[in-house]
Amino acid sequence: MWKLSDMLRERMPIRFHHTITLFTSVFFTSNSSHPLSTHPMSQNTKKVEHIVMLTMANLSEQQEKDFQNGAQEMRDNIPGIIELHFGRGTILAEDRQNGYTHCLRVLFENKDALEGYLPHEIHMKFKSMILKNLTGELIVMDWERED
Repeated sequence: MWKLSDMLRERMPIRFHHTITLFTSVFFTSNSSHPLSTHPMSQNTKKVEHIVMLTMANLSEQQEKDFQNGAQEMRDNIPGIIELHFGRGTILAEDRQNGYTHCLRVLFENKDALEGYLPHEIHMKFKSMILKNLTGELIVMDWERED
């Protein structure tokens, strides 16, 4: 199985911070009429949160739009995604963001949906866009929700 730490080991250190900053985002809600909205996964019923905080400085307006379009493409085509937010931090002072400029938050139906998302070709395309534009650190955190 692919691990982010293996891919980025040579590229840069990954640090985990306890600070999560408010950010502007494009919000994509679940579309229950979409043919991929019901994901025939295992009996695992705990929802999973997936957070990626990253630094991508000096993006053009077109590049920002490309990221928004890529986020929408993931939401519309990858099974098991309930919600997806992607955005640039703009609300609070930069010193609270620890240098991070963007955040991706995905809520999955369960752990199996996250595991299906990681190697999905659309996710890999989005991740490639991120890695090409990464100018600083990247952190990833996943956890199961109790609700």
